[in-house]
Amino acid sequence: MKQLGKWKRLFAGIIASAMVLTTGVSAMADTKVETGSITIENAVKDTTNTDGTKNEYNYSLYRVFDFEGSTVSANGNYSNGVYKLSSKWAGKNFKSGYFTVNADGTLKFAESFNTEDAAKFAKEAIEYAKNNGISPDLTKADATSRKNVNDKTEKIVFNALPLGYYLVDSSVGAALALDTTAKDVVIREKNEVPTLDKKVKDDAGNWGDTNDSGIGKTVEFRVTIHAKKGAEKYVLHDNMSKGLSFNGISKIDIIGKNGDTIGVMEGDDLKKALDASLKLNPSDEDTFDLDCKQTCLDFISDDVDIVVYYSAVVNEEALIAPDENTNDARLEYGDGHFTEWDQTKTYVYAFDLHKFAEGKENLADARFALISENGVSVNLIKKDDNNYRVAKAGEAGAVTDFVTNENGMINISGLDAGEYALKELEAPSGYNKLDKPVKVVIKRKNEKADGKYLVIENDQEKPDHKVDIENLTGAVLPSTGGMGTTMFYIVGGFLIVCAFVTFIVRRNTVD
Repeated sequence: MKQLGKWKRLFAGIIASAMVLTTGVSAMADTKVETGSITIENAVKDTTNTDGTKNEYNYSLYRVFDFEGSTVSANGNYSNGVYKLSSKWAGKNFKSGYFTVNADGTLKFAESFNTEDAAKFAKEAIEYAKNNGISPDLTKADATSRKNVNDKTEKIVFNALPLGYYLVDSSVGAALALDTTAKDVVIREKNEVPTLDKKVKDDAGNWGDTNDSGIGKTVEFRVTIHAKKGAEKYVLHDNMSKGLSFNGISKIDIIGKNGDTIGVMEGDDLKKALDASLKLNPSDEDTFDLDCKQTCLDFISDDVDIVVYYSAVVNEEALIAPDENTNDARLEYGDGHFTEWDQTKTYVYAFDLHKFAEGKENLADARFALISENGVSVNLIKKDDNNYRVAKAGEAGAVTDFVTNENGMINISGLDAGEYALKELEAPSGYNKLDKPVKVVIKRKNEKADGKYLVIENDQEKPDHKVDIENLTGAVLPSTGGMGTTMFYIVGGFLIVCAFVTFIVRRNTVD
């Protein structure tokens, strides 16, 4: 399904902090100034990730308009007052299409200024404040808080607030909802922090936490960002170990709550977006950072999944199992908050070939080819006399055969799991060449992500990952069914027939 028009916009621009307009209202009765309060329930607690990074969530209040004069109703709420632009904002020449300033300094709001417009005005105002050096009137440090023991939330209360029209800025980035008519306003924080899920595709096409691969092969990754309404400043950080070379992002899907695909970004649209938002080898030492820009995030009106597909190629620096080649991803969001790193592991394998004669004498100068499951010789790079590795696609110097050294040993690394055949092309001088290939199977020892694996030679498990191949000396007799045996049967049969005919002729003569 092609992406909707709103998702075809580029990932460009920075999202304004997600907030909600609030009126922390109070009244003036004679010379006594009454105050109100704003309580934020379900506020997100500060957390510390396992890598030591801290997520300290802040809530800030901006008083944009001062409130003057009021009538107290029976229920303690206030009306009939007027608003004026607060001195901080007036000093920075703040203007908006949602209000005009009368000659007496009072404000006239646009007739269409409704709840939806109020949310837009909140973003506009907070962005203006941050870009023009208008500091918040109060922050979380000025509030009292009480942590909820059984969950990850707390209650934050701002007391003794002068009357006014407030914006509440959440560093988490999701919109808050509240009733703006009461003296003591209670905000129910509806925000949930975003989460991230990282997977790698295995040979069967399933997505999981581990996979097997070999040098030169492509590994596919999928990151799912569980984005929240009011998403702010999302940056995907990805860090690959040295054995993986980033190969690019192929597609980005937007999935709704019901599992339907809302939008797809690929092809030219994706290329344009990545040109503006993808940073390779950034200063934070990641492999890449993908900045989910405002023009995308602004359209998130409900919780959605942002699914990013990308790949890497296993290179010559790949670690050999049980060591793993890792790919870590995490999401940065809001004002410098991070999810935990989520990691996938890619395993690459190796085995030893030991060529020997009767009595375990090591044999040099045996020439072999390694054949893959599809019957093609595996291209290899000679590292030294003892070691070969799988070649990358098109790599110069690649060979399709190798020769054992004086120790009779060769290590072959960079292999994917699977079935192979060792075909002897030439035996050492004075020894007989193998009449058929040796089957070698590489597979995981168990389903645990511990990197342990098995090498099986002709259905015999080799716990030391060493394939032992013996060469014999002496004449090679024809095997059953070979040409030598066939000729023996034909000649032998002819001689028997001749003897029988001679016997009959002689008997007739005697008779």
